[in-house]
Amino acid sequence: MGRVAGQGGDVAARFPETWVPSTRTHGVFLRRDAYAAGMTRRQVDHRLARGVWRRVVAQVLAHRDHTVTASDLVLAAGLARPGCLVVGRIAAAYHGAPVAAQPPVAIQVHGPGWSVPSGLVGRMVDVDEPGILRIAGIGRVAPRRWAFIDALATMPWDEARNLYAYLASFEQLQRGDIEAHLAAHPHRRGNGQLKQLLRRTAAGAWSEAEELLHTLLLRAGITGWEANVTIDLPGRRVRPDIVFPAARVAIEVDGRSAHERHFVRDRRRDAALSAAGWVVVRVTWWDLTERPDALVTQIRQLLAHAR
Repeated sequence: MGRVAGQGGDVAARFPETWVPSTRTHGVFLRRDAYAAGMTRRQVDHRLARGVWRRVVAQVLAHRDHTVTASDLVLAAGLARPGCLVVGRIAAAYHGAPVAAQPPVAIQVHGPGWSVPSGLVGRMVDVDEPGILRIAGIGRVAPRRWAFIDALATMPWDEARNLYAYLASFEQLQRGDIEAHLAAHPHRRGNGQLKQLLRRTAAGAWSEAEELLHTLLLRAGITGWEANVTIDLPGRRVRPDIVFPAARVAIEVDGRSAHERHFVRDRRRDAALSAAGWVVVRVTWWDLTERPDALVTQIRQLLAHAR
């Protein structure tokens, strides 16, 4: 009995609850990595049954306390399907787009009928731009600009519209990039959504919330405003959603799902505008949808006072 207890103590010492195999993937791993470190199949099954480890995609695992990132998903795809190329939303997230980094992971396949492991989805698409990245010698991800356009083409409309607003406002992607993509690939899947994005944003309203504000201003006959123009401030350049240059009033629109990660950045931008003599007004989705008449009245009064 003492020998068995001793073995149990050795196992606990070697493999505590927080332990995961040491691999190049830094957080995601395969069963074989645990076996190589000395774990038995039974020990691995026990951790999965208790929820200490969880599945990411296919047979790729992670510790329950590990936050799976876009980089992890690229590596997980490479472990599940060696040599695959990650495209779509996860590729965009890897390059910094504020979209959900969660399965399924879209990967490139080269013909119909290709089977892919669970948690992955195959897409027949040509990645014809240079700059494919290889991560840790395991994962491969589409180039940055290509990934952004591909995500815009294939994500659900509301998510694509929000992503476009982000990419455009931070000058990560230009309208000309999308136009060039459409000209080069006139029959690619998702082109209809890309064309719709260009149509809906032609007047400078990059998000649904901005488009709604434009509509309110036009219906109310309020003039003298411009959308998404660049203002040079001491030490920085900003691009408010709406500006009334003569009145030095800037309106910033918080969309239906404003990202908390940008709260501090947005407030710093507001402070910089205020310091330069601009009046900054923040408009919420609730203002636009629940009190549009009151909002229009507020803007009229503000403009009258500013003049």
